Amino acid sequence: MLNADMIYEAADYLRLSKEDGDFSLSNDKLESDSISSQRAIIERFVAQNPNIKLVAEFCDDGYTGTNFDRPDFQRMMEAVKAGKINCVIVKDLSRFGRDYIDAGKYIEKIFPQLGVRFIAVNDNYDSLNHSTGDSLVLPVKNFLNDSYSRDISIKVRSSFESRRQDGEFIANYTAYGYLRDPENKNKLVIDEVAGEYVREIFQWKIEGMSPVTIAEKLNGRGVLPPSEYKRSIGIKYKTAFQTSSRSKWSPKAVIRILTNELYTGVLIQGRRTTPNYKVKKVIIKDKSEWSRIENAHEAGVPISAAADAGGWPSGTRLRYGISSVRACLLRDLRRTGKAEIRLL
Repeated sequence: MLNADMIYEAADYLRLSKEDGDFSLSNDKLESDSISSQRAIIERFVAQNPNIKLVAEFCDDGYTGTNFDRPDFQRMMEAVKAGKINCVIVKDLSRFGRDYIDAGKYIEKIFPQLGVRFIAVNDNYDSLNHSTGDSLVLPVKNFLNDSYSRDISIKVRSSFESRRQDGEFIANYTAYGYLRDPENKNKLVIDEVAGEYVREIFQWKIEGMSPVTIAEKLNGRGVLPPSEYKRSIGIKYKTAFQTSSRSKWSPKAVIRILTNELYTGVLIQGRRTTPNYKVKKVIIKDKSEWSRIENAHEAGVPISAAADAGGWPSGTRLRYGISSVRACLLRDLRRTGKAEIRLL
């Protein structure tokens, strides 16, 4: 039971999502300016309330408010259930969460059951002093916060789709052999160092080498594989394809390059999506829904070299060189009888 005379062991909870703007990891700051501002507001409030003792802080900088699957929020709930905290303070309700159903469940059911006082400073909400009027206002405010997330999601999706159709590169990482144009971060330019190895990979394949032989040749020459190369030039890159602490070239890595139309100057984006702003499960879109823009950037493999190596007439588009490579790969599969390899 909450009591105005008791001393509360409180935690401040701070949150900012990527969509909200000043996200700390986007520019290498230790934390966003908004997080610092939220902390200052809560600390001023605590200083004016001597029966509240701030004993812990939990911060999810860069996490959406549309669900509660956030690392520090979960750690805070563990501390609450362990009896270490009996008061949670946020700057406002939107920092706590933007899903009005789940936010309401925590504020009106879970926290009262656990004997936890909840305070949203800027919304003038304090569960210790809540009234029937507050019970009506709270769901409305949570619903408005939820609606804000939905509107932002719609606008972001629409903006991304428009930029894709305009031929802008909006992915997080560039493919091996390409870099962002220093003058336009949404345009790809050839990386002359890695691009040379890409050209060799295509040439070797058209000459008849298998992906296994190409990978062995690259490793034998000490060529850094894509993930290691990106790290070597200062790109903070993580990949699900790496299976050891230091990766090497693999046949699959070679095949991913050989079957990627990006090297023909074709920019394909929008292959994946999520059902809505609340459900984060990634689904693969039908190929007809992908954004496919030709001549979006310079082809990574010389057209004349690919045409000559593939036996195509001079000046033929590079994709025929790609077709020649695919034919070689399919021939390899028929010969070896190995498991299916998806060709894009």
